[in-house]
Amino acid sequence: MKSIVVDSSSIISLADNCLLWTLHKLKEQTKVHWIISKQVRRETVERAIGIPRFKLVGTRVLRNIVNNTLEVVSKPEIEEMSELILSLSNSVYKTERGDFKVIHKADSEVMAIAHNLGSKALLTDERIMRMLIEDPHSLRRILSSRLHTNVEFSQDNYNKLKELISDIFVLRSAEVVTVAYEMGIYNDFIDVVGKAAKVQFLEGMLWGLKFSGCAMRPDEIKKYVVMLRGDAR
Repeated sequence: MKSIVVDSSSIISLADNCLLWTLHKLKEQTKVHWIISKQVRRETVERAIGIPRFKLVGTRVLRNIVNNTLEVVSKPEIEEMSELILSLSNSVYKTERGDFKVIHKADSEVMAIAHNLGSKALLTDERIMRMLIEDPHSLRRILSSRLHTNVEFSQDNYNKLKELISDIFVLRSAEVVTVAYEMGIYNDFIDVVGKAAKVQFLEGMLWGLKFSGCAMRPDEIKKYVVMLRGDAR
């Protein structure tokens, strides 16, 4: 089974921009399974529906769970692994006040699921979680700058964590929509607005995701547009 584990941040980014249906189309065409944890469901459905500002997002997410686009996975061994990942992750960075917490339970759950299922990738728009997996030393420098204090890095704890997350490939919602764009998933919409608007549509999606929380720089948006604009002419 091809699977990609999805966290709350990427679901919210897509739902905010009315792009969550992209996951359904990709599942139809590629047979990939989009997996979420119980905690991600709580954050994006039950908790969201209880807040007026996020009520619509919560109902959109719920619809995608009901139609099995988003599949909730829960196993005792995943819960145990999640607690270990949470403990290790939050003991990698230390300040004079002690361990500095960089992730929450929902984050450790999705990493535990990815490890347990041998998933193809982890979809997250969270910069800190992505850097923890891909570039932990740069994350230490960023934390030190933000906190205006020295942040120590525990290599021993990170080595233990790395044994559990080394095979995880990180994606952002921006990569998902660009793949969908290349596959022609948005063609029906683009054909309605006209070919001249294809570049604006692509840029609009990427900027919308950025403003909804997808951690990406303006130069990255420009790179994606340049890479794909051949299709937009």
